[in-house]
Amino acid sequence: MVLPGEYSVAMNLVNNGNHRLLSEPQSFRVKPLYSGALEGSPGKDIQAFREEYEMLRERYSELSVRIRHMDKRLTAMKSAVLKTEKESGSLIGRIQEAEKQLDELKNKIYGSPSRDQVGEKKKTLAGSRLNVAGYGLRSSYGPTATHRASLELAGKEINAMQELSDQLYLEVMPSLEDALKKAGSPGIEEH
Repeated sequence: MVLPGEYSVAMNLVNNGNHRLLSEPQSFRVKPLYSGALEGSPGKDIQAFREEYEMLRERYSELSVRIRHMDKRLTAMKSAVLKTEKESGSLIGRIQEAEKQLDELKNKIYGSPSRDQVGEKKKTLAGSRLNVAGYGLRSSYGPTATHRASLELAGKEINAMQELSDQLYLEVMPSLEDALKKAGSPGIEEH
């Protein structure tokens, strides 16, 4: 949904990497179709909410990508540790501990797989809270108190997950990779 206001548009042709302007920029005004029975949020409040929502949605998506990457790296590390030249018992334990930390993070972002059974009560996840908050951007009235509360809670949960992810990705994983190299492990390959 577009907020009322002044906008401009121009047409460009992109062909084989070449850009060509087809028309000069044109300005136009977007007006509300009608006035609702209830007064909506001011446009600047809706825009601020949209920016925060999009920033959190992006961070949530980046966390999900990072988790998949770490999962692949740990699987590759488990394979590599079995091919090391030196004793690797403590290294196997460290990899297993990292897997536990990653599982904890996956449970926070995706939920517990054991709770996927019919009738099991599930914890509300940050992704669900973001979805609820997003409905506030599809309404002509703007975000309500419920949408704002959902966005705030999602932000707190994403911050907590980001801390766990950063610790695992920036500290634990590099430390394990260094230890594998020192133990004479072959290169780590992801599949």
